[in-house]
Amino acid sequence: FSPSMLRFSTFVRGCVFLNKAHRAAAPAVVETRRYMVPAAIRCMSTPTTTTLPDSPVWRDEMPKELRPPKPSKEEVLAANTNKQSPVSLSSAPVVWADEIARDGGVKCALDHLLETVSTGDWSKYEKLCDKNITCFEPESVGYVAKGLKFHKFYFELPGTAPTVKPNVTLADVHVRLLAGGDGAVVAYIRLVQTLGANGPQTTKSNETRVFEKSGGQWVCVHFHRTPM
Repeated sequence: FSPSMLRFSTFVRGCVFLNKAHRAAAPAVVETRRYMVPAAIRCMSTPTTTTLPDSPVWRDEMPKELRPPKPSKEEVLAANTNKQSPVSLSSAPVVWADEIARDGGVKCALDHLLETVSTGDWSKYEKLCDKNITCFEPESVGYVAKGLKFHKFYFELPGTAPTVKPNVTLADVHVRLLAGGDGAVVAYIRLVQTLGANGPQTTKSNETRVFEKSGGQWVCVHFHRTPM
């Protein structure tokens, strides 16, 4: 070997020796888990004459004779489970957050309107609806019907008065006031009980009606009726 190569080989062997010596002298890495000990637990496990700070400390920072036992896996799981909020299994119907009991008379106006439909009272129905009322219903065969003339046709059809007055029940009524209280949307399911040729029968439909306050009175300006 040349003198330069000899010096390089000696340098490499020295680096390897130093690296092995450093790794042998380095302490082994040990995984350590630290547990926070609240002040309440520390007071329970220490003599009453000992004064400890109110803030929590690490368990391994306490004297060995004062350290409480490490929490078991079951205790940790139980503590986390107790912190979870309980799940409500109530079967009560869902109520809209903005639904209020005092609806300004919208529900009363709706009841009067449906009463005129059941009794066939056109004069009262006309007063409870806007003259340009619009609607979607099975009779309009998919088109939007506008105006009272479309509805007057059905009120004037000849027929005999029913022997038993139809009974109307509204289910799942939701009222939402709009435009600062001058407008309202009412959604509900209407059940109508009648006496037919084959005995009592019940029909139902999903309905949505839009009301507007005009001259201090609620009038219906639009509705959508879908039979079920």
